Amino acid sequence: DPEDETRLQGLVSSAAVSIKSAMLHDAADKSYWRLQRLLDVTKSVSQHHDIHNLLKCVLDSAIAVVDSEKGSIWTIDYERQELVSLFIVPGVEIRIPLDKGIAGSVASSGKFEHIKDAYKDKRFDQDIDRKTGFVTRNILCAPLISSHGGTLGVVQVLNKHGGRSFTHEDESLIQAFAAKAACSLE
Repeated sequence: DPEDETRLQGLVSSAAVSIKSAMLHDAADKSYWRLQRLLDVTKSVSQHHDIHNLLKCVLDSAIAVVDSEKGSIWTIDYERQELVSLFIVPGVEIRIPLDKGIAGSVASSGKFEHIKDAYKDKRFDQDIDRKTGFVTRNILCAPLISSHGGTLGVVQVLNKHGGRSFTHEDESLIQAFAAKAACSLE
């Protein structure tokens, strides 16, 4: 019956509008939450002076906001030409040569990197995956740039949850968190 078809089309259109509205609302909620986490980190940087806890706060927030499986913050020891992290294995200092891996490349160049397939990038150090059993798929790595333009270290997140790829929004957010980490170090 044509009248039933018209009613059905009207219902389908209304349902589509409702679904789109709900999706937009969810996206707005997620964006608000992400920005709120960044604001919380900004407040922490200005209020607290314990560098270890500040960097841990920045790292934990960055991992949550970009929805990654894990992450790390590395600082540069220029005397020894090494990257140093205390956040991969809690309480254990890990050092790697400054010129090794994606983190070393970003620390040396001062340039942000979005690696969509880690194993296809010749700079990627597969030894760490072999040792830990973790399989790195994709990486966002941002330099920690001082107010004078020097590189202090890098923040890196690995593997967007669910096998998904990192987005342009994730790229912007990790760079914002890198800026906060750099402020913490200065």
